[in-house]
Amino acid sequence: MRPLLLLLLCTMLLSPLAHAAQNHTITDAMQRQVSIPAEVRHVICSGPGCLRLLTYLQAQHMIVGVDSIEVRGVDADARPYAMANPQFATYPVFGEFRGHDHPERIVTLEPLPDVIFKTSPESGHNPILLQQKTGIPVITLNYGDLTSGKSDLFASLRLMGSIVGQQKRAEEVIAFFEQTLEDVQTRMATHDTSAIPACYVGGIAMRGGRGFQSTMPSYTPFELLGITNLAASGSRQSQAAHAVVSQEQLLAWDPACLFLDVSTSMLEPANNGLHALRTDPSYANLTAVRENTIRGVLPFNSYTQNFGSILANTYYISSALFPQAFHDVDPATKADDIYRFLVGKPVFGQLEQQFDGLVFQTIPIRN
Repeated sequence: MRPLLLLLLCTMLLSPLAHAAQNHTITDAMQRQVSIPAEVRHVICSGPGCLRLLTYLQAQHMIVGVDSIEVRGVDADARPYAMANPQFATYPVFGEFRGHDHPERIVTLEPLPDVIFKTSPESGHNPILLQQKTGIPVITLNYGDLTSGKSDLFASLRLMGSIVGQQKRAEEVIAFFEQTLEDVQTRMATHDTSAIPACYVGGIAMRGGRGFQSTMPSYTPFELLGITNLAASGSRQSQAAHAVVSQEQLLAWDPACLFLDVSTSMLEPANNGLHALRTDPSYANLTAVRENTIRGVLPFNSYTQNFGSILANTYYISSALFPQAFHDVDPATKADDIYRFLVGKPVFGQLEQQFDGLVFQTIPIRN
């Protein structure tokens, strides 16, 4: 055999082995063994909150496309990660939001992503089929939360960080969450929450804006502060992420401690929780309405949970209810400290402006 032909044959035989040596295998949230390139330079993020996590890791410059929520254009945007990165709206769209990806669009991206990160893999395009159709590794992630799902959140940050070369930043973000939660717990350690009446928070968005009766039995700030949540009291769904309470039940509770998620204010009057509180005669006799003691909090959900806003809400609620423990905290300044660390910019002022000054304020209900 001629030397040149032999060399060519050897190269062809060895190239798959060389390619395999350049890859490594990770285990994703679905416990799938996925082979990915040793060096990842370009990615896309599919599903609720996925790009938020990448932004926390300061790796948003690696994206080559976005899903449709980033380019939709709305009067008020409750996603601090996107507010801090307006350039997201200029990227090509690879699919619809909530994980409804278009494989044919993904394979036309230039450059091609080395991996696809995907949260909420049970909804939208099946990650296994997506990988088969595009030939691009799909890494599923559990989004988690700041209470019972904290380990999932931290695992996802570490996995994503290891893939995009941001392991150090992942540990910094995790430490920030832990230290912030510890600060709240330390401040609350010597304060008796039993003196605080049970609270209700209404207007929480869930796959879109909702009215005043929309709430969370497991509202994170209440859980972190040890406050009794009326929506969880005696409920078989005390760990539920979302619930809709009847108007009759709200009137029976007559919560003296009442918060309103300001995302509801952006809905049309027929569905707007703030409009209902101001105009529905059924609510006129609520103690909090009569005494003008309803307080506005940042949107909890906007393309799933806003972790930075949840922490900011926790400080605002605690400063309102436990002023002695949080006497040195200005909620707006604290919110910007949180946003500055997580998304790189202090965007509280923009949020406040978008929601007509209702954030972290007592909302005027009666003239």
